Amino acid sequence: MPGLDSLARKPFREPWSGAEGYRLFYNENLFLPREYYVELYRRLGDPEDTRFYSDPRNMEARMLLAKHLRIDPEMILLAPGVDALLSIIADAAKVLGWRVSVPWPTYGMYREKLAARRVPFEEPILEDSWRRLPLDRIRGDAVIICSPNNPTGHTYPRDTVEELLDRGYSLVVVDETYADYAGESLLDLVYKYDNLVLLRSFSKAWGLAGARIGAAIGQEKAIAGLEALSDPYGLPLQSRRLLAAALELKHYVEKSIRETVEARERLYRGLEEAGVKPYPSKANFILFESTWAGDLLERLASRGFLLRGFEGPLGAHLRVTVPPSPILEGFLEALKETLEEVEEYYRW
Repeated sequence: MPGLDSLARKPFREPWSGAEGYRLFYNENLFLPREYYVELYRRLGDPEDTRFYSDPRNMEARMLLAKHLRIDPEMILLAPGVDALLSIIADAAKVLGWRVSVPWPTYGMYREKLAARRVPFEEPILEDSWRRLPLDRIRGDAVIICSPNNPTGHTYPRDTVEELLDRGYSLVVVDETYADYAGESLLDLVYKYDNLVLLRSFSKAWGLAGARIGAAIGQEKAIAGLEALSDPYGLPLQSRRLLAAALELKHYVEKSIRETVEARERLYRGLEEAGVKPYPSKANFILFESTWAGDLLERLASRGFLLRGFEGPLGAHLRVTVPPSPILEGFLEALKETLEEVEEYYRW
């Protein structure tokens, strides 16, 4: 009989753990001002409330988010982050005996959650420079996609996603973690398709990565099925109150989104001018390609700019979070200087 050790996998470690520099690898919102967080914590309420159990279904928080999204609260399941929701979805796939399709490249946690549960899955390669779903090669019972996609930054056309939904998969999960930056969402489609579940995060545009707040959105039967596999009291009291406070302070978030989109365009142009190949993005990050990606990653880190690197087919690519000024200008200057150094080094 196998023991728990047979389930052991390489533990997750934060990139650049212990390194000093600008965190341009996690796609955190770097535009929200400190006063936003001060106001958030002023609204946390009586600290003694932490003593008690409360609201096992997170209904008060669900109602607040439902009002914000203009949907029914029973169409929402809250959990400590999108990753926790992915665990629930992977559990559902295991229980129901599904085979899952995860078009690649995309967010690596989909693979991790499925593999840990030994759920069979396939990773058909995205077409057209990793920007188009390979509809004819997507097989199985369920599909997980990300739009805007991480790490490429593109969104999938609505008609393409609808074609996917019309093919009769038991479940199509669309991870919209970065949708706030895209200015578009498939939220209205949850009323049309009972096999659609959207995932939304408060870690990115809303700047609450440390609070771990994620939401699954779908028709009531689908959400009820996922909730049956979730834990009661799944979202801590402090996270629920931070969510409520953030919704009250959404003007800070909306302003930061506008600033991020504007800076994203400047970053894209700057990357082109520096001589690397950026991918058009609707998220708060840009993926770019360079022959010297590995060298750039290390040399930029030594200059205080910590980016996300990749291995395998993505090995010639780096991903950079969109930063505010003057970090943006400093990064672009460091990139140009580093490229000149690397090219000079390999020239000899």
